[in-house]
Amino acid sequence: MIAALALPGIAQAASNHAISGETWSSNSEWYTSATYRTKVGDGNVKISFTKLPRFSDGDYDDLKWRYIDNAGSILGGSHYTFSSVGTTYTNWYMWDGNQFRNSFARGTACFSGCDHTFSGTQNY
Repeated sequence: MIAALALPGIAQAASNHAISGETWSSNSEWYTSATYRTKVGDGNVKISFTKLPRFSDGDYDDLKWRYIDNAGSILGGSHYTFSSVGTTYTNWYMWDGNQFRNSFARGTACFSGCDHTFSGTQNY
């Protein structure tokens, strides 16, 4: 007969999730995702972009980013600004099980010939 062993719980690690979206032309309008995400394990959320919004001349625009909690409040009370692709940004620290939504906006208003899309990965 084999006895069952009581093993401690195995810690789960955060994993990468694809993110993508489209900003508004105005830099004052924020879009908040309807998708609630759940942080796995204690630690910082990390984010990296492969594509950011661009101006009509092809230069990257900044992407403003913030995290919204279940009550609709901005975590940390402010936002992050991302300005380059290929860089992994380490930002807001969250506890295991925290739920949040992403919220984002363009850094600069752009109304003609601009690309408003972004994509990348978010590790939570």
